[in-house]
Amino acid sequence: MMDISKINTSDPSYNSSVLITSVDSSVGKIVLKTAEQISGTFSGYKDTGVQFKDIFPNMEIGKTYYLYGSISVENGGDSPRQYIYINVLDKYWNYGASLTVDESIYNTTGNLVFYASTTPGATTTISNLMIVESDIVEQVGELKYEPYQPLSPEYPQDIKNAGDSGIEVIVKGRNLFDVKNSGGFKDDWGTISSVIEGNTIITTSTHTANRGSTLKLGTFPVGDYCISYEQWGYPDDASIGTWVNGKSINKPLTKDTKYQQLTLTEESLISLYYTVPAEKTVFISGLQIIEGNYNEKPEYVPYIEPQIISIPSSVEIDGKDVNLRFAKYDDNNYDSLEIDGVNKKVIYKQRLDELIIPAEEFT
Repeated sequence: MMDISKINTSDPSYNSSVLITSVDSSVGKIVLKTAEQISGTFSGYKDTGVQFKDIFPNMEIGKTYYLYGSISVENGGDSPRQYIYINVLDKYWNYGASLTVDESIYNTTGNLVFYASTTPGATTTISNLMIVESDIVEQVGELKYEPYQPLSPEYPQDIKNAGDSGIEVIVKGRNLFDVKNSGGFKDDWGTISSVIEGNTIITTSTHTANRGSTLKLGTFPVGDYCISYEQWGYPDDASIGTWVNGKSINKPLTKDTKYQQLTLTEESLISLYYTVPAEKTVFISGLQIIEGNYNEKPEYVPYIEPQIISIPSSVEIDGKDVNLRFAKYDDNNYDSLEIDGVNKKVIYKQRLDELIIPAEEFT
């Protein structure tokens, strides 16, 4: 999960105490050269100039990862410090140790830093450099080096946790909000009620004064989410507040703001809060919550009741036993489940612990 191909070798004409002379992502190796002459206090510190989050693009908040890497030194000298360093964040991560990603690590703008020998003229080689999920280490023990591979049709990846008997997966739509069974906006006094028609929530207040109401979207695990809607039947100056575990996060939906992003660092209840005008009827349609980060309002897809299905580790096609593989496609950020070259678009989560089939392709 560590993309060291983003690290560039150093310009040899640049006057630096440590140069990166070689980067080979196919074997996870980085070679650093300490200058022949060193003056003053020197720690062997080498900033790659690349942000940590760009080298580790698939990290997730709340997950624990393991850092592989071994160091050797040529031309004598001392052994470098046995860790990488995240600049700005002031965070050290030892080789052979685990690290749980929190919000500060996930959002850091700090660069990745390596350490070389402080002995003049020494060559430091860091080998088998990679980051893996800690549960994989626990399941299989010592791992052979595997290069980082972007999720794309050119780099299909085997399902690692299917096992001999396959795997059970949850199949569901991209939209995680079940509007039909949500009950709509409600208050504690029974003066506000909602009617669900298709994907539209029609809310009516019988109270003679403006009254607050709440709509529970559901409880969701750690991750990034986008809330959006299609049509608005509220006053132009109205807003619907977003609440996480009963606290406002000051990210309202309005007539002009049709979507919003939020990041959960723990399992949380997401609710919407709206003050319904006295004795008025208002509506909102196409309300949804989906996983991921979006730079524009995502297209609405209807909610699909989740189903649990079993996927075998292999299938027989034309008398041949074929392993299941998956690959990612760029169009709409869908992934594909590939069976002997026949692609069916799905969205996967964590090595097929979860599959999400787009609504228009769900059968």
